[in-house]
Amino acid sequence: GLACRPGVSGWKVWHRGQWHSDWASVQDRFRRKCPNLESLFPPGGDGVADLHLDRCLRLMPHDANQGGFFVAVFEKTAPHPERAGALPAGAAE
Repeated sequence: GLACRPGVSGWKVWHRGQWHSDWASVQDRFRRKCPNLESLFPPGGDGVADLHLDRCLRLMPHDANQGGFFVAVFEKTAPHPERAGALPAGAAE
């Protein structure tokens, strides 16, 4: 079968020789010119539980002599908003 691991709800981000466990730690280290890395961290508080990241799959390259992948299923909850721009011709809504 497919060798996979469950998703995780927390992780650290490596930037310029240091691991950061949250966005605040990046801001503390780079006070004058902070890189925009906020989106690389999991959401804080209870919001991460609502994402059910444990349902995702992580396929690690060393588990099955393959490339590494992250698998998730997205559910469309609303139609494409007009303000986001036109859909390509023939694209399904």
